[in-house]
Amino acid sequence: MADHTREFCIERRGVLCPEFSKDPFPAGMDWQSPTKCLWDAPANFTSMRPIKHIWEPVAMTLSPHDRINLEQFFRRTLLIEDLTGGHVVEELRYVSELFGKYTTYPLGPKCLHDMYRKLDELRKEMDESLLLVIKYVCSKNIRNILIYP
Repeated sequence: MADHTREFCIERRGVLCPEFSKDPFPAGMDWQSPTKCLWDAPANFTSMRPIKHIWEPVAMTLSPHDRINLEQFFRRTLLIEDLTGGHVVEELRYVSELFGKYTTYPLGPKCLHDMYRKLDELRKEMDESLLLVIKYVCSKNIRNILIYP
């Protein structure tokens, strides 16, 4: 059943990603495939949708049991991944492409700084082989990845 549900959501872009404003009603809505979502990505992530952050306003209105069920649906049924160093590198590549189109990054330099801090946190948990892959990708795409001092 879980496989069928996940496949349906992938094919039909079945993950609702509402944009909540200060009131409890969505300001806008977007539908995404679970493959375009991450569970614990920072709120300012733009290349993939940060599901935990997006659904936080709804989760806060639920009972603890229902909050657990909602998280399990996203993480176990739809198999939405946690953020990895590779995701952060891809986000930086995406942001670099935005710089090619705009003169400034719409979310500002603090957002970029936060991404590099997150990458540093994740780096500490990576095994050596993954670090080598990330270093290789960065070395081959140095002009395509935004370097923040």
